[in-house]
Amino acid sequence: MAAAGVVGAADPLDGEHGFFAGYSDDPNPAAFDRLDERDAVAETGRKPYPCCRYLHSAIDGLRDIASAVDPVDVEAVEIAIPSAGVRLTGDPIAARRRPESFVDCQFSAPFAAALTLTEGTAGAEPFLRAVGRFDDPPRWDDPELRRLMDATSVTTDEAIERRFPAEWGAEVAVTAAGETHERSVSVPLGEPEKPMSDAETRAKAEGLLARTGIDADRLTAVIESLGDRSLAELVDAATA
Repeated sequence: MAAAGVVGAADPLDGEHGFFAGYSDDPNPAAFDRLDERDAVAETGRKPYPCCRYLHSAIDGLRDIASAVDPVDVEAVEIAIPSAGVRLTGDPIAARRRPESFVDCQFSAPFAAALTLTEGTAGAEPFLRAVGRFDDPPRWDDPELRRLMDATSVTTDEAIERRFPAEWGAEVAVTAAGETHERSVSVPLGEPEKPMSDAETRAKAEGLLARTGIDADRLTAVIESLGDRSLAELVDAATA
């Protein structure tokens, strides 16, 4: 871009209106001296589910439980997450149990729980399908999902609160057929400490690309050989 004559700010990072000043009252530019010592991209978390990150540890736990219970037998779902997450996804609980849009669903712990227990996951394709982004109608009015949302409570937990924000954990408990199944998750899938596998990454990409007309295999092939590809090839592969 510079070679083509594109002009940018003289001090884009540490200038008076630069990146540092925009994101911190007390910036420390010296921290960037470490850039050649670490892989910052590898330290970035990735979201396997297209909803609020506060919900991901809970979804991980519920996915494990979903394989052991029949959703028709579920009597109660208890979710404990950091209080900041409760405010975003569980309060007021009556409204969170009755989402009316895609964004409402993204910030509804009851919806995420109901979807995970019925689908076994809250991954990209089932989530987008459930919120009406494909040809199917949205499922937030589905009687079974509503029953499960009504059975879901969202609170915080002293231990989870104490470890936050170092950990974005969750405690989940599902009572089904008289038996309670509990899971504790301290780090959600996708964090550097618990990275998504290549298969999980591809599954998310394929879910996002479903019904877009983009060939996932072709796009994957281009991305895996970027060093030998042109920008035009990448744009072409990523365009329906």
